[in-house]
Amino acid sequence: MNILILTGRFGMGHYSAATSLAESIKEKYPLSTITVTDILEYISPMHYRKFYGLFTFLVNHGSKIYNSFYSFTERQSENGRPPLLLLLYKVLEQLLMQTYPDVIISTLPLCCQLVSRYKRHHSLRAPLITCVTDISTHNEWINENTDYYLVGAPSMKYDLIQKGVDARRIYISGIPVKKAFKHMPKRKVSEEKHLLIMGGGLGLIPNSEHFYQQLNNIPGLKTTIILGNNRKKYRELSGKYENIEIVGFTNQVYRYMYEADLLLSKPGGITTFEAIFSGLPMMTLHPFLLQEIKNARFIQKEGLGKILWNEKADVVQEVQSLIFDHSRLSQIGGCMERFRERLEDQSILTILEQLSHDTSDRLVIGNPVILPEGSVSAL
Repeated sequence: MNILILTGRFGMGHYSAATSLAESIKEKYPLSTITVTDILEYISPMHYRKFYGLFTFLVNHGSKIYNSFYSFTERQSENGRPPLLLLLYKVLEQLLMQTYPDVIISTLPLCCQLVSRYKRHHSLRAPLITCVTDISTHNEWINENTDYYLVGAPSMKYDLIQKGVDARRIYISGIPVKKAFKHMPKRKVSEEKHLLIMGGGLGLIPNSEHFYQQLNNIPGLKTTIILGNNRKKYRELSGKYENIEIVGFTNQVYRYMYEADLLLSKPGGITTFEAIFSGLPMMTLHPFLLQEIKNARFIQKEGLGKILWNEKADVVQEVQSLIFDHSRLSQIGGCMERFRERLEDQSILTILEQLSHDTSDRLVIGNPVILPEGSVSAL
């Protein structure tokens, strides 16, 4: 079985979900060929990092612009037209000819839209599986030629059904995380508490020196801060505080989550589900990106953590209050356990098992549709 997983590194969440899916599939189907492709890296291996750098800058310094674009695309109808469509068509066709996939999985809306449109105009019969890496059903994820959807929560399945998606095509898998997050030993109860702070792949954490000094001075508290790719902040904080450990990019987030009693982070989709599967209570900093606001509302509704909605909240005081409250942490842990019981986290394997018995869904790449001159907009 040849499987092509299309993704991107916008904050690392999409890419992390893609590699987690690949890990799960490879364990079940060791003889399968799985290709995980960052579409922008494939297009421009020399310059893709600059593009992602611009995205990081926009998130950090132009959130109003980002939110305006997010709202605009949410108001658009489903089956969105991806930017640079003709270029991406050529790129996708080249990739299909190289990998000849039996199944295509996408963890990036851009790729979902692209493959859906390609299937509309070409004899491409490989099933398209869309893995939604947000905890909301933004219209950019919904495309007519999607065969299956993997979603994070029961409420998302309901929303998709309301938008016209066949319920039989929707699986409540949770957002995919690596196997290590799902098989942690039971946490040890200790008087000394451990706080884990994660800024995600974009390094979004507080900038105030006073914030770190206050954390460092809380009796009985050790703090670990994972800064991702924020090299500047790593150099600034490393070795500066006795009770604060500074970590850059790491592939062992699961180990730090196991050792922690509370996670302080932005409510990104991947981070949220890593915490859910780890059973690690969450406290989320004031969310300002629209999809993070939706994620925070989900966390609050399900009782998975505490949301600091007020950007002027005393974060250190809130952390100190929650992390030493054994009863409240236990309550949140119970909510996480009950939520996990509602998930079908092996959904991707269920889908592939169904497809493996249906040879009609094999990939057939025919000649590209030749449109009359001037009809590019038809794509």
